[in-house]
Amino acid sequence: IIIRMDLLDTSKTLLDTLRVFSNELCPGSGVIPIMGRVQDVLGILQTDGKTRLTSMNFGTVCPGFLSGTVSFEYRALGSDTVFVDSIVYNPGNFFGAGFLLPLKLAPHRANQPTYARFKPDNPGPYTGTLEVFASYHGCEIEKSVALTGAGYSVNVDFLTQQVGFGNVTIGKTAVQSAMIAD
Repeated sequence: IIIRMDLLDTSKTLLDTLRVFSNELCPGSGVIPIMGRVQDVLGILQTDGKTRLTSMNFGTVCPGFLSGTVSFEYRALGSDTVFVDSIVYNPGNFFGAGFLLPLKLAPHRANQPTYARFKPDNPGPYTGTLEVFASYHGCEIEKSVALTGAGYSVNVDFLTQQVGFGNVTIGKTAVQSAMIAD
């Protein structure tokens, strides 16, 4: 008998009862108590090392420009080493620091804080996910973090084709006018 307990992102003890029905002459009690412990062993945490990171919002950024960074850390929460096998940002407008994989996380320890960024190539809203795939004692672990950001809509045309400043003496300023249309 294989019983799989599947609970997302939580640590707790689960109790249940297996009931066996039989047409035997002496079937016995037919009741077997079951207990299982589910433990979260990989944390994606804010840099305080305690608060779980469930989403990242990069705000609104001009297309072609980089957002500010969102810092976070990977932490092994269990009593043994966790191996991070793969880190995937989807779509590619979201990205983070590169790691040499597999990333080995010692028990009850965090990796150095890392970061994620956003670079829109068009105006409008973007959504995505950060997916982290890891292994712990033969168990495959998958964690996801929701990602959001937006490309700022800039509808400006420069009517002046070129602005020339000529020679400007050090310590002095020069001012030129340019025409733009919104």
